[in-house]
Amino acid sequence: KVNKPSKHQPFTLEIANVTQLANQAHILCTREFNAMCITEHSLLPHQFQGAKNTFGASSKIDLSKLDPEKGNQTGGTGLILRGDKHITKPAPISTRMAEILDQGRAGLYAYEVCTDVFCTTYVVYGYTNGDSCNEAASRTDDLLSIILCDIEQRPNGPILIVGDLN
Repeated sequence: KVNKPSKHQPFTLEIANVTQLANQAHILCTREFNAMCITEHSLLPHQFQGAKNTFGASSKIDLSKLDPEKGNQTGGTGLILRGDKHITKPAPISTRMAEILDQGRAGLYAYEVCTDVFCTTYVVYGYTNGDSCNEAASRTDDLLSIILCDIEQRPNGPILIVGDLN
């Protein structure tokens, strides 16, 4: 049973680094959540429908492209939303945000968490080995700086930055 957004019911947001959504969807679809932010879905566009079918008709799914720098099928961000609400994709405000959006490392979504309250969420898939590689850490820092600049230009309201910072 999934809670429908209201002023009196909780809204459950999960953040999942799934590594490969095709392999994990059958497990994730059994979890109780209203929304799930996804990093590293690792699906090609022709595989999106299979994931949608696993989660069922009451779920909406939006998945980005994969990281074009990777030679293998890796990366991607996304959102799964359950219930009768719809995924909103706010326009990026900054030019730099527009350049990185939906290219495998950053996603931008909004969804209703209770009546007339929308949460803007940035989903980040950081560069691998950031804890031991200065270049990877710096590139992830650059992603976060771009996101923070975009946030500074947004109207007040609930905003999250979630994901796998590696």
